[in-house]
Amino acid sequence: MAEIRVMPADGGWSVEASFTDCALMFLSGARAESTAQRLAAAAAAFGAEVLLEIWTRDGRLASQRRYGHSIRLVTHASS
Repeated sequence: MAEIRVMPADGGWSVEASFTDCALMFLSGARAESTAQRLAAAAAAFGAEVLLEIWTRDGRLASQRRYGHSIRLVTHASS
């Protein structure tokens, strides 16, 4: 499962993804979170399972959301 994290950074916020080598930096936490959500949704659209975590400045997990591979109920019609 791919992981994306929004984390506090010096002077702002970072978006770190397990499938990239570099982090994205933002001054606004809201903009970092919005970008992380779009990144997670885009990865899920291409078939990835993604775990998105948002962390607070004091080191607590604020939220966690999964994207992709939703469980579907399959029904079979009898003939």
